[in-house]
Amino acid sequence: AQHKIALSHAPTAQQLRWLHAEYGITDVVSLIRLDEPKAAGIKQTCEELQPPIEWHHHQISGARKLCSAVTQIGFETAFECNADMQSLLQVQSMVDLLRNSTRQSPRVVLIHCAAGQHRTGLYAYILLRCMGHSKEETMAKLTQIRPVTGREMILRRKPNTWFHDERIKTLLDFA
Repeated sequence: AQHKIALSHAPTAQQLRWLHAEYGITDVVSLIRLDEPKAAGIKQTCEELQPPIEWHHHQISGARKLCSAVTQIGFETAFECNADMQSLLQVQSMVDLLRNSTRQSPRVVLIHCAAGQHRTGLYAYILLRCMGHSKEETMAKLTQIRPVTGREMILRRKPNTWFHDERIKTLLDFA
């Protein structure tokens, strides 16, 4: 089955119900902390819908924080002492879910953070790269799916940050 991903800001309950009805969202990956104001009700709405949406909580405090930690103290040190870096390893569970899905119909995964830009872009970039897409294909897909996320990804691709494939490979090697 050809799975699909969607990128978004944190959806309201009403938006989530509409996405479920209109696009058949099967999974929601929430990257926001549970104490963020926009987190309220997302898990509950997922559980209430029929069929329910599978909710995956892969909390990342903020992509900018990750980026600055890498440039200040180095990638390996940032990884070892940063819970957000370690939570990025949860992307592997989504890769496994998509690769091993026994559903007849494709999974439709909505990935979101608060604004749908930095954390969402980082997570989606790693997910697509792990699924075998080239750097160029991944960037094109992100820009096509959500132009603001693609633009932010392009602006943030700087040396010594987590957007470079050597860094992502190192991150995934820790798994």
